Amino acid sequence: MTANIHFLSGLEHAKQEKYQEAIALFTKSLHLQPQHTESYFNRALAYYKLGDFKNALMDFDESLKLTPKNAEIYHERAITHHKLANHRQALEDLNKALWLDPYNPYRYSSRAYIRAFVGDTHGAIEDYQKALELDPQDAVTLNNLGLLEEKLGYKKEAQERFDLADQIADQGKTFEKPKLEEILQQFEARQQARLEAERLLKQPKGNGETSSSTADKPSIYAYWKVIKEVFSSRDTFREFVFFLKQAFQKNK
Repeated sequence: MTANIHFLSGLEHAKQEKYQEAIALFTKSLHLQPQHTESYFNRALAYYKLGDFKNALMDFDESLKLTPKNAEIYHERAITHHKLANHRQALEDLNKALWLDPYNPYRYSSRAYIRAFVGDTHGAIEDYQKALELDPQDAVTLNNLGLLEEKLGYKKEAQERFDLADQIADQGKTFEKPKLEEILQQFEARQQARLEAERLLKQPKGNGETSSSTADKPSIYAYWKVIKEVFSSRDTFREFVFFLKQAFQKNK
């Protein structure tokens, strides 16, 4: 069996969220073709999904040795560094990603997120502003920028950001504003479901199969009318915004 067949099968398993099986297939691909950068990269993503950030980091490193001018690998490695509390390295990788891909607003908003996390509020604001220059309709970035401006006392500017974020999020909305308690319950349920799925994936496969249903997935736009009411804790809000950002990317 060729390396490419193992690789393609690994991609299919990863799409089905069968990350352990995907890792095994990417490993077989690399055994047959040791310099297959896509196998390293996708195995790193699978490790990341399982919360194995150290192995993910090693595979991102190997992938970058083979393709040192790939902005996406630098970006994903930066997020992994952040998970491992290597914030300086995370910022260095995001700087490289931006140098390679300077017109991608998501690169700027991601660096802004890390800058805000380490306390560089002014740097984060600059990055969010640049992201909005490239994508003025990003409700997540508008909301995050408003929160930082509010933190610095620019209440008028912050309120304008919040209002515009609400307007963008409301476009095409046909559902009722959910209650605050419902928002928190949905967020906690998603977090618990993710942890349970990761636990099950690490166990030997039994007779039954488990899968994550998306039928009851709450609409990401439902959160925006209440998001500013939800958290007063900066750390909790960051975690929630990261959850929202991932959902936004999946729904594009």
